Amino acid sequence: MIKRFIFILLISKALLMPLAALDFWRFPESAERGSIFAGAFVSSFAFSIADPRDFRLLLNFPEFYIDYIMPIGLPFSFGVSAKPMSPDIFALGIRPAYHINFNNPNLNVYVMYAVTFSLTSEFGLLEYGGRIGARYRLFNFLFINIETGFRMRSLRLGVAVQLN
Repeated sequence: MIKRFIFILLISKALLMPLAALDFWRFPESAERGSIFAGAFVSSFAFSIADPRDFRLLLNFPEFYIDYIMPIGLPFSFGVSAKPMSPDIFALGIRPAYHINFNNPNLNVYVMYAVTFSLTSEFGLLEYGGRIGARYRLFNFLFINIETGFRMRSLRLGVAVQLN
């Protein structure tokens, strides 16, 4: 139910927005060229695909990341992430993304393809997939984050700071 409500809310917001408010070619105001974001995802909501009413809040080990908005013509960024999954499992990842300007000075929406390599003493695991996320500026340097995969099986919640 909550998953469906969030999806309908996002779609209705997008449909009610004038087409001129969507700008795929300019950098969002909150993520200008050369911006650096450092943050952490601290929790996630996991959904059951069979029954969307079956969800749970997971307080996982935090995932730390740094994203750099590249100073090139289009609003691309490149980031790295690290996540201690347990005392003997560690994950490293890359986070290339494209940012979409919604002409809201506090909103930074991005689409990314994340690749994560988990390493243990016995094996390695490669995970990859598309994600969509948003950062919303609360103060001059402080942002809240939300990210989900394209399948919308979970919502990841976090905080970020803009370093420059």
